[in-house]
Amino acid sequence: MNLLVAGGGTGGHLFPGLAVAQEVRRRRPSAKILFVGTRSGLEAEAVPKAGFEVEFLPVSGLKRVGLVATLKGLLKLPLALLQAFLVVFRFRPDVAISVGGYAAGPAILAAYFCRVPVAVMEQNALPGVTNRILGHLAYKIFAGLPTNSFKAEKLSVVGNPVRTFIDEIKPKEYVQGQALGLLVMGGSQGAVALNNAMIAALPLIKSAGLQLEIVHQTGKRDYERVRAAYESAGVDATICSFIDDMAQIYSRSHFVIGRAGASSVAELALCGLPSLLVPFPYAADNHQEANARILSDNGAAFMVLEQNLSGEKIAETLQDLTQYPEKLKAMAVSALGQAKPNAAASIVDELENEVGNV
Repeated sequence: MNLLVAGGGTGGHLFPGLAVAQEVRRRRPSAKILFVGTRSGLEAEAVPKAGFEVEFLPVSGLKRVGLVATLKGLLKLPLALLQAFLVVFRFRPDVAISVGGYAAGPAILAAYFCRVPVAVMEQNALPGVTNRILGHLAYKIFAGLPTNSFKAEKLSVVGNPVRTFIDEIKPKEYVQGQALGLLVMGGSQGAVALNNAMIAALPLIKSAGLQLEIVHQTGKRDYERVRAAYESAGVDATICSFIDDMAQIYSRSHFVIGRAGASSVAELALCGLPSLLVPFPYAADNHQEANARILSDNGAAFMVLEQNLSGEKIAETLQDLTQYPEKLKAMAVSALGQAKPNAAASIVDELENEVGNV
């Protein structure tokens, strides 16, 4: 099988594609797998690190980027489409799959016009504009969360594929008096709003004497400021600009404060990790709020809109949970109830079936 995986940009788009590629390679060690993305996206570093090849297209976003950037993006499209056709001619994929993000557009269009079967992986409850368009060309759409944005006959709600290490994460014990492992992360690039709220919570955490083992992923730009704030408040924590070994961190965590990207929501469910989710308010079509509601409406998470987030809210939540660990246990059970552990396998089953029928 020659598999082309198109798109990326963020971890939310890329990591599910990596999970599918890993499942293909597990089944078919000789399979050829190629990612197509941009040099500015997470795929530029993460894909080679995972052992896969990646090609780059000169393409940029067109939505919410301003008039000048939109015009520049439009001018790049003809060259990006030409390069995409060259990639498809050279690689000769048996099947191509979009994981979303603007790089997916030219690559999937080129594959489609070269008569390659194309599929779409949509991670969010509300699809992005690229996948909404490509969904008309796809023979199959794999949804991570329930959605009404595609034709029902094409749609299969399989869950979001997650990185393979998730299988190693075991359910936690929540016991009165134990230190609470707290993970604060705002996605692969951090989140200033979460960093600010956590900084505001530090004096309250210190004065309340809460037993916490904190790991805080800040993003590169905010690392020094957040590290200094913890030091000034006298609160012990592990401060990271980016976390490479998420398996170890998830294994140590009992509670997560973070954004509500689709991959994060899927991983939290599969790990049985209770959370406080703060949807990114500027996400396309507000899809992170829709993602967060999947867990919060089922008792697996608290959802707080960014405008309502404060240090006091964080400190009150943590104090309540440390006093009543049975609440955490109930949330963990609810999170596991929302998990879909076989998403990658289900997608690869369908891809193999399609390739066998071509």
